[in-house]
Amino acid sequence: MYIFYNVFFFIRLFLQSFGREINELPEVLLDKVTQIPELLESSRAVNTCKAYKRGFLRWKKWAINSGIKLEDTLPAKPLHVAIYLTSIIQTANSPSPLVNVFYSLKWFHDIFDFKSPTDSKLVVNILEAGKRKLARPVIKKEPVTIRMLSDMFDFLFMEGNSKNQRIICASLLGYAGFLRSEELLKIKRSDIVIDSTHMRVFIESSKTDKYRDGAWIVISRTGTKLCPVVNIERYFEWLGVDESDDVHLLCNLSALKELIKAFKPHVNDISKYCLHSLRSGGATAAANRGIGDRLFKRHGRRVSENARDADDFSRIRIGVHNTSDHEITIPSKTEIGTLQTVASVEHIAIQETRSDKPEVNETGTGNRVNDIGKEQPEVWNPSVDLYSSPLTSEHKQHVRQLLRENCKAFAWNGEDMGCVPDLQVDIKLNDT
Repeated sequence: MYIFYNVFFFIRLFLQSFGREINELPEVLLDKVTQIPELLESSRAVNTCKAYKRGFLRWKKWAINSGIKLEDTLPAKPLHVAIYLTSIIQTANSPSPLVNVFYSLKWFHDIFDFKSPTDSKLVVNILEAGKRKLARPVIKKEPVTIRMLSDMFDFLFMEGNSKNQRIICASLLGYAGFLRSEELLKIKRSDIVIDSTHMRVFIESSKTDKYRDGAWIVISRTGTKLCPVVNIERYFEWLGVDESDDVHLLCNLSALKELIKAFKPHVNDISKYCLHSLRSGGATAAANRGIGDRLFKRHGRRVSENARDADDFSRIRIGVHNTSDHEITIPSKTEIGTLQTVASVEHIAIQETRSDKPEVNETGTGNRVNDIGKEQPEVWNPSVDLYSSPLTSEHKQHVRQLLRENCKAFAWNGEDMGCVPDLQVDIKLNDT
């Protein structure tokens, strides 16, 4: 019903725009004209066309109710559009409706070959002003972690329970395959090919696949309890379906919402997570393990570096807690630490046997309690006990040399206090 109405809507606008030229066409070409509106609608994805159509109809309704003539709604005049955008800015809570109307009008004017009011500097500047005024800080949702998946699996898994197993499989697929929610909804049994070492999943269409070529993603068989391949095999066995069946993994959107609810008992605040948390969680884990950019983009079906950077895959989360009984204020943008790149990695052989006799440190680290009051030398040996270490004698000597070279990172004695000049602490005292 929607497709028929939508095509009729485009035909009516097409006739309104090119009616005079169509009347002058030879009869042999008139049959071809009827195909143009449907083709014009196919120039964008179905959901994009729906959004643009709603945006244009809102503009048209506002214009007619405001006394603007019907013929001035398409093509529209820049001043009228600027006034309409101004009215949206006064009532909207975000830039989304403003942007939707702008690009809806741009698309409708472009496909019907009209000069678009969105090319006007007046309209463009009104749009930018609205974006600035309605902008809100972006609060990104947290990614799902392996620990959360493990806790969810232990909580839900029951032998023969296909309903719980469906949630487990969808979560693991979304995590390991970097899948979007709409991609999970479309997966059928016939889209999954299981081999002895891996599983292939065919994604028929996705957000970045505008020509609908489809894409295969490969997920390795690990054999662990969180292995997507093992759990998918178990789920299909319990359902009793074979490879040719067109059974969907998830039937509807409400089933997708169950995925996030499944993590609720295992997190402090479930509102910090959404369906995208599965995709961002899997991608974050892969990036932290050094997966190459080319493989990363192919597996995640990304088309730009911006899409990859949006998930902050290179960010390392470090928790900072105040364990004292008073407030500590750290000013904004204060640098509390730095990350250093690894210069080299040495493989150290483990010493299987060692003598019970304590090893004498020939460099003489000594007990620094007795050094109170003595002058600190330029280079000295930090007091670090290496006797209990499984390192070989050769590696212990190497460690001692490293300690000696970096001795200033250690306290010389009990009176040697550290100092961080860039860190300012505001300590509030109760006494007067």
